[in-house]
Amino acid sequence: MGLRDWSIRKKLILSNMMMIIIPVVLILTIVGGAVFSLLMIMLPENQANMLFKVDGTVSTYQLQLAFDSMCEKISGKDKEDKNDLTALAAALEKLGASIAVTGGDLPYLTDGVTIDEIETEAREITGTANIEDQPLFLRNDRGLVYLMPVTNQAGERIRLLVVSSEMDFGESSYAIWDNWDNIKLAIKISAAVVAGIAVVIVVVTGLVLAGKLYKTMIHPIKSIQKGAREIRDGVLDHPVEVYSKDELGEVCGDFEEMRVRLKESVELQQRYESSRKELIAGISHDLSTPLTSIKGYAGGILDGVANTPEKQKHYLRTIYDTACDMEGLVNNLFLFSKLDMGKMDFQMESISVKTYLADFCEEARLKVQGSTVKIRLDDQLKEERFVTIDRTQFARVLWNLLENSLKYAGKQNIEMKIILSEEKKNVALHFEDNGSGVEQEALEKIFDSFYRTDPARSSLKRGSGLGLSVSREIIEGFGGSIYAEAAEIGGLAVIMLLPIAED
Repeated sequence: MGLRDWSIRKKLILSNMMMIIIPVVLILTIVGGAVFSLLMIMLPENQANMLFKVDGTVSTYQLQLAFDSMCEKISGKDKEDKNDLTALAAALEKLGASIAVTGGDLPYLTDGVTIDEIETEAREITGTANIEDQPLFLRNDRGLVYLMPVTNQAGERIRLLVVSSEMDFGESSYAIWDNWDNIKLAIKISAAVVAGIAVVIVVVTGLVLAGKLYKTMIHPIKSIQKGAREIRDGVLDHPVEVYSKDELGEVCGDFEEMRVRLKESVELQQRYESSRKELIAGISHDLSTPLTSIKGYAGGILDGVANTPEKQKHYLRTIYDTACDMEGLVNNLFLFSKLDMGKMDFQMESISVKTYLADFCEEARLKVQGSTVKIRLDDQLKEERFVTIDRTQFARVLWNLLENSLKYAGKQNIEMKIILSEEKKNVALHFEDNGSGVEQEALEKIFDSFYRTDPARSSLKRGSGLGLSVSREIIEGFGGSIYAEAAEIGGLAVIMLLPIAED
């Protein structure tokens, strides 16, 4: 999981911790380096730097360090070693010591004395007649003698002899090499450098972490801002990008979901508005024709055109039939409105679809008895299946389909076939006829309100265009689906899928 997937709380905690930890670590590193450098100043290769005053006296240990350092120098061949040896010897000579280095590439002898004089002074201090080439460090009330044989890198034998009978080790003694002032200056400079670097580290660390937080927090906010501005302007097609999975990412996701739902709502509203306009236009057109017919026949009666009882009876019958057709249109319209608004109360029950269709076919045959219409049921179900429907409204669907086939058959010998089968978890009902059929491009539109395949809308006898729309609303209210296709027997096939009821 990356940084962008962390919660804002975790990001802020991490940012604060890093703003503390990183500078502290770096500052400690710098301070450690500065301290190490100071130690190198205090402990250079020239061990004489250790000869500071200790309670006003020079200790034997300090002298031992200085002598050991001289031995290290005379055992080397570097020019720098010779310079350090000379400086250290000069410091010891200021305290009254005489120094002789014999053999090797770095010989040394204190000015004003000879080697014999130095050796004689050494014998007087040690109280022995001979001084052998053996390591010796003697300090008594007569003075100090230091003798050390050394072998250099070339294998040459070298002897260091330091003798002093006048060296002052008392309260007035001073350090051989006191560079404390230099150290204090170095400390001040180091402190200033460390403080400056610390400020730079804190600033840079804060900027880097702030930049990281900016990318993970500001981008989602800008995305929401842009989305809100577009929604305000009525633009609902641009998605709100989600940059992370933190709290702001969740807000972006919720905002995107809101945009999608708002877009769907607007599109639905637009469809409703279009349907409303189409509905008004359809009602106005389909009612104007029969009203004109009723008005014409009624006027004929009033004007005395129907001057015989037979004509009067014909005119009145026409007016009555037209009014009945208008009543059917209004009833269908009312039913369609209730279904469309979801205010239709279905009386649902589980029925055997085979038994129900068998009863319907028998009733339909009685209704069309004496005509050239043939109705047959083809049951292809392997076992009895039940569906949950409203008996009355399902009957309305079947009668709508039957009447639609009779109206648009376009022939005398009409054959209607109802095929009952099973598709997955649905009962499939195929309602087919051998009529003139419907053009392919019109198959998807025949369930739209007020849609009729005939270009002219001049006759209610050809249907109001609401029958199939009502049928679709009813079937979908049952949880099923309905669609149309070309029938195998040459006409139109309407297929209904109804979910199989659970036992």
